[in-house]
Amino acid sequence: MNNERYQVLSRKLLERTITPEEEQELAQWLNQDDGEILEIPAAIAASQDVHEKKIWQAIRQEVRPKRRLLLVSSAAAAAMLLLVAIGYILKAPPAEKQAIAQELLPAGNKAVLTLGNGQQVVLDSLATGARLDQAIKADSGSLTYLRGTNGPVQTNTLTTPRGGRYNVVLPDGTVVWLNAASKLTYPTAFTGTDRTVALQGQAYFEVAKDASRPFYVNAGEVNVKVLGTTFDVMAYPDEKQINTTLVEGSVQVANSHATKLLHPRQQAIANVGAGTLTLQPANIDKALAWKNGLFIFNNADLESILREIARWYDVEFINLAGNSDELYGGSISRNKNLPDVLKLLGAYGSHQFKIEGRKVTVLRK
Repeated sequence: MNNERYQVLSRKLLERTITPEEEQELAQWLNQDDGEILEIPAAIAASQDVHEKKIWQAIRQEVRPKRRLLLVSSAAAAAMLLLVAIGYILKAPPAEKQAIAQELLPAGNKAVLTLGNGQQVVLDSLATGARLDQAIKADSGSLTYLRGTNGPVQTNTLTTPRGGRYNVVLPDGTVVWLNAASKLTYPTAFTGTDRTVALQGQAYFEVAKDASRPFYVNAGEVNVKVLGTTFDVMAYPDEKQINTTLVEGSVQVANSHATKLLHPRQQAIANVGAGTLTLQPANIDKALAWKNGLFIFNNADLESILREIARWYDVEFINLAGNSDELYGGSISRNKNLPDVLKLLGAYGSHQFKIEGRKVTVLRK
């Protein structure tokens, strides 16, 4: 297939005007290994519809004994949904597609707010613009604490379930996006000499600047100190590392053994239980992929991928295949339903997945 033909078919695919014969032609070409490298069509690269992009660039597959690795090279700023096994998914009969669309959906705006008196409010059931009290307003997927309101200072906790996400504007104007299966604890007003919150799970912070009152994030074994900046903290209980990724500004990350100052595009990695704290260049696209609607895997093992997928789709994986040394690379839209994501993983690994309700069994092919 020449470059002109490739651009025509890929454009038709994005616009959903591709015929079954053309779809089959494109699928067959993508699944062969002829080493040919084609440019991303200009119309696709320029597209702003990030959840519908399907970009292919320099797709090759390398197979080694006991290890299969999908090698993907993509434009970093525009690397959206990677769909190599295109025919495998798009060939599903209409009835099957409809059934898939009705089950195991990606994470949505779901959260529970626990007030200072212990009362719990299910936020995803509230109407847009609802007022919980004179200081708290709920909108679609967002909670806002209004400034300048009087009343006793209480401790609130915002919790997202597996399969949920939410964001909150804190009383100082700091904006926090919570990933699935996360919990943020904070006061209803910052009245002291600092601003301190506690995090379990993953969150992206845009901290309001206040040079007189530093902002602290307590995340398990790690404490992050900032004055005004943008960063991400990943501190899930079932992960072996706590990662702090700095986008803008500067932060100080400390644990019981060390203190590190981060500059933009750096990441601090704390190994839980070991006490080590190290710095490395950050892969910003990967660290913020969850917030931007993507799964991004960069030589990731299956076990870590399944933990991330389980939190996003609220499912339980039962691994009957045992440990694997396979590594995966590429990106997949988080807006896809779970069966589509698992089909992509199964197409390029030695595993297959059996879905029964909210339980997924991992088997060897």
